[in-house]
Amino acid sequence: MAKTKKRQKKPKKAETTDIEEYLKQLPPPPEEHTHELKMEKRLKRMLKEQEKKAKKNLRAR
Repeated sequence: MAKTKKRQKKPKKAETTDIEEYLKQLPPPPEEHTHELKMEKRLKRMLKEQEKKAKKNLRAR
């Protein structure tokens, strides 16, 4: 009988890429409160509109 070669087992440890290593070093991204940001933008827009109306009223008098 012919001798058969034993298969070499692959290492179980998965190699990480350079990009993955870099991403691990970065701090976690900040949580954004989208609802609060939207409301803040809306409030600023409303204030600008009120200022425009107030200026129109002063000019009309």
